[in-house]
Amino acid sequence: MKDVNFNEFVEMWDQDAAVQDSLNLVEAKQDSSQLALDNIKTKQAYSDSIDVRIKDIEKEYAETSTTEKILDLPIVKGVKGASELGQYVSNLLTNNILSQSKPSQAAFDKMSTALNLLALPINQMGRLLGYNPGLSGERTVGSIYDKLGIDYRSRGKIDEVFGTKAPIGGENMFESERNKEIEALQKLKENK
Repeated sequence: MKDVNFNEFVEMWDQDAAVQDSLNLVEAKQDSSQLALDNIKTKQAYSDSIDVRIKDIEKEYAETSTTEKILDLPIVKGVKGASELGQYVSNLLTNNILSQSKPSQAAFDKMSTALNLLALPINQMGRLLGYNPGLSGERTVGSIYDKLGIDYRSRGKIDEVFGTKAPIGGENMFESERNKEIEALQKLKENK
């Protein structure tokens, strides 16, 4: 047996530890590289799936007819919804007034509310364009009830729709502003 010097033993031990540390470092770098490669592959697959979806959307759009594109516009959907609501109101009016010998207060309330649902957006859009047509469910249904000689009690103000102005006969917004200004000046003149 060969006698091993303690310094040689420590030196061999350190070399063995250094080799083991190097192996561990290489293994860790390999794991890290594999993880990075997997991450890149995942990102690439996600990117590819997005590209495929974009191509599908472009293909669907190219195959969509002009009519279908127009029918998908929000304003067209809104008009379609308004016409369906109009049909509902028409049916409600017809069924409630013509099917009963004497329509009830509840029928008046339902019909005037349904008409107000139509009147509100029309009045507000008109105000934006400078003319409020002054549509009111209470006024419309009230005039029908008056012609039929049916007693009713309007729960809302006749010149309002859900708290917004609905003047009888409509309202030209430019004239209204001018009239308000003139009235304010006349009040100032009267007060002096």
